[in-house]
Amino acid sequence: MIRDYRSLFALLVMALAMVAAPRRATAETYITVSDVPVDVTAKSAAAARDQAIAEAQAKAFDRLVKRLAPNLTDQARLKPGQQDIESMVQDFAIENERVSSVRYIGLYSVRFRAGRVRKYLADAGVSGVGELQQVLILPVYRGASGLVLWGQGNPWRTAWERGGFGDGPVGLILPNGDSSDTGTLTAAAAQAGDVGALSAIIQRYHVAGTVVVVAEPKDVTQGAASGLTITAATYDSSGMKGARTLTVEPAAGEPLDKLLLRGVSSTAEALEDSWKGGSTGLAGYVAQPGAAATLDDGDRAGAVSAGTLYPIAVDLSGIGEWVRIRDKLAAVAGVQRVSLDALTRDNAALIVDFAGDTLAFQATLADAGYILVQTAPADAAGPGAFELRKAGAQAMRPAVSPAPAIASPLQ
Repeated sequence: MIRDYRSLFALLVMALAMVAAPRRATAETYITVSDVPVDVTAKSAAAARDQAIAEAQAKAFDRLVKRLAPNLTDQARLKPGQQDIESMVQDFAIENERVSSVRYIGLYSVRFRAGRVRKYLADAGVSGVGELQQVLILPVYRGASGLVLWGQGNPWRTAWERGGFGDGPVGLILPNGDSSDTGTLTAAAAQAGDVGALSAIIQRYHVAGTVVVVAEPKDVTQGAASGLTITAATYDSSGMKGARTLTVEPAAGEPLDKLLLRGVSSTAEALEDSWKGGSTGLAGYVAQPGAAATLDDGDRAGAVSAGTLYPIAVDLSGIGEWVRIRDKLAAVAGVQRVSLDALTRDNAALIVDFAGDTLAFQATLADAGYILVQTAPADAAGPGAFELRKAGAQAMRPAVSPAPAIASPLQ
């Protein structure tokens, strides 16, 4: 069993309440390790989940050390205990999971607190720690119907979502693809290298820069049978820093999805080769003098959002309940996206993108049988923070912020 995460979750909820606050120079930075697989068999599904969470964090830390510490001897001797690893973890998210009565298979993303990781490595006597940078990958696909960047209609993005781009010296991450992203950057703007739009998305994710990776069949009329041409153009807030073109030859009878997966690996390998020293040479987002930040930590959309982003805490009866809650919320009218910010065995911290104000959101959820409790007041920068609960049999539809007396947690 792993330790109780309630104190960690309380801190996360406090962070969500302040999500709209401008970024300070001393703000903590995070390092995300994505696509961490776990496969655990135990006496029960609950026990398997507990072991899987611990295993995912340990695997993620091991991958992170390989990125940061180039010395193989250092990599081999760094074996922190689970408590040490958990002290460096900010939060984690379940990308995918399958559960049986005794077996748990999942895919995790784990976010580490960069300062604590570096302190641990320094205390362990690790020298030559690299300065890990993260770069945003923007996969644009040009097919018979034109350019596409966001959504399920982009098979190139789907290939990148499946991973396969390793643990190189620079972290490659994908954007969420939510309404904030789609409102900030179009496929045409990405392909054309629109510096203003690219700077906005670099700022949102606080990355060193971005690589616009345009993939297209060599011959659109033949599709996958002709192979791929891939152009990777690298940008920071000042403009393009370089570009290169790759080709991926097809195998006999190879379907498009398999060809694109090979394209992901080839592109990632080429980028990592150019960044072997652990630095991209990118400056990241540079704010204009006197300009206040309008986006925050990848979850606050500000003026570019098509809706309003609501930070919401939800009690859970178990980790597996997260998927059911997500699906229910996603089906609510006006909800454009449900993003998981943090997850424990007992709680989840969500960001819900809703096209409407707080009263409209409360009313819509009330119609669906839920009460949205405001736990932190709104201000000029955002709607505040909230808690979602299951409405009781006698619950009234809230016309204003709901009363303190509320029913049992969401079932």
